[in-house]
Amino acid sequence: MADQELKTQSSVVLSGIRSVICAPIINKGEIYGIIYLDNTLVAGLFSEDDLNTLSLIANQAGISIENARLYSKLKKY
Repeated sequence: MADQELKTQSSVVLSGIRSVICAPIINKGEIYGIIYLDNTLVAGLFSEDDLNTLSLIANQAGISIENARLYSKLKKY
């Protein structure tokens, strides 16, 4: 709610979101999705360390998705 742009968004207000953190799932320039976490209890809950950890998880997810796709292609042959 401290963000001037987000605090007026109806989805943020109706959900009562107080803290948000997210990171894209990317591998080799391809975007697979996003990991999104929010909290309705505590404002300013997530730290820079939390973002770094989430980014590491998102990067690993991107690698895992790519590996699964490659494995699936190999199984077809």
